[in-house]
Amino acid sequence: MTKVTNKRVKVTVACIICRKKKVKCDGIQPACSRCESNGIECQYSNSYKKRGPPKIRIEIIENRMHRIKTLLQPKQIIHSGLNNLGQVPVNTLFCLITEAVEQKKSYGSNDMMSYFSMNSDHIWSELYFTHFNNLFPLLSQSDFKQDNDPLLNFAVCALGSLYGLDRHHSVLFERAQHILHASTVQYSISTVQALIILCWYSHLIGDAKKCEMLRYQLAQAIDWLQCVPDVEIKRRTYWIAWVMDQWIASCTLSERMIHEWSCQWPRSEEAFIEFIRLSLILKDIHQGKQTTETDLTAWLLNLPSFLDYNKSSSVITKIYRILYYTAQMILNQHHQHQSSHSICITAANTILYITQQMVNLGQASFALNTFFISLTFATSFIHLNSNDCLSKPICLLNQINCTLLSKDEFDQLLQNYFYIQHTPSLEFCGVEQLLSDWSFIDNESYTTTSTTSPISYYSPTQSPLLKDEFILDTASFFY
Repeated sequence: MTKVTNKRVKVTVACIICRKKKVKCDGIQPACSRCESNGIECQYSNSYKKRGPPKIRIEIIENRMHRIKTLLQPKQIIHSGLNNLGQVPVNTLFCLITEAVEQKKSYGSNDMMSYFSMNSDHIWSELYFTHFNNLFPLLSQSDFKQDNDPLLNFAVCALGSLYGLDRHHSVLFERAQHILHASTVQYSISTVQALIILCWYSHLIGDAKKCEMLRYQLAQAIDWLQCVPDVEIKRRTYWIAWVMDQWIASCTLSERMIHEWSCQWPRSEEAFIEFIRLSLILKDIHQGKQTTETDLTAWLLNLPSFLDYNKSSSVITKIYRILYYTAQMILNQHHQHQSSHSICITAANTILYITQQMVNLGQASFALNTFFISLTFATSFIHLNSNDCLSKPICLLNQINCTLLSKDEFDQLLQNYFYIQHTPSLEFCGVEQLLSDWSFIDNESYTTTSTTSPISYYSPTQSPLLKDEFILDTASFFY
């Protein structure tokens, strides 16, 4: 005796009558069982319209396509340069580095996590608070020591070890990623803070794809802050995320992901409030509002005395001055006037000058924060718009490089970009052989009124000069 097994058949299309009555249909054609038993004419629609993807999914795909087109556009500019002032310069060097990182990208193995137990975590956290938290006051050091959140701890250690140029930073980052992706993780203030830190880490190492994903995740998590009872922590966390998003988006030419709230500024962070003010000007520039050089200079002149470049030699004052000149370049790069072009060249040179100054003073690790936002942008602009020799900027980039590219890989990329493309007849040589060819700042720049001198430059609104005591002879200032 044969055993008959009735297999359930999946019905893909129901007849018109069953659909109208909202009853189950077996889908048999030409007539379903229900219609046949009731003596009703059974009809099927000739064309069945499949349900499309959700609207929100379509919007996400369209946004991604737009960002992809934006990121692909610089590739067409790399080889052509800027033949006229009407073209918009972009951070082509950033695009090249992030593409190279994406091709190479490989993080550490969790088998190396035994290294984490060697009591190095306190060193990494100190590096984090010294280099990141002074610029973005996200965490209270006393509260962090009492907190035992694994995700936040690994995020802090990953970024701190990166500032310390510890080769195990990628292992710590991977561990944080593993915890973040665990199904048991729920949003908390520590989760949002960890996302901010991991986002900045990805930005510094040149992993633009990972940074974009984390920014998107951060934008989703940031709404949770509305539930945080501590008002000051909520304000500080939100504004740090917003400011960071503004500058990263400016660097990557991507969309801003964190919307601006009607949220008061932190009360206890006077320096960071000035960072917020500058970021609001940057936002107005990108929105096409009537932002002028006067607005930027007013921000600079109204800085409190402890942030005044002419009165303080702190690292923060140097970083703020670099960000000021970066915003000045972004403001003027779209203008077709020769004066705007000169302002951009001068601002770019000044960014390089201050960065070299930080390196000479043993502050290179602090300059990591402006590596992509300012340094590669300034170098790319000079490369595309000026005949200045770039041997020293190349050396400077190599000294501050903290991307996933090795020293040799990074040097090779710079050589290909600056020398093979810019001067094809130049023989391929190492960066060390080019150190004597520094021309973007020379002794004449200190005594003339050339518009390309970062020392003698005055903006249309008479922005303050660099501190006189830092004007050193080039023979002793640059190695």
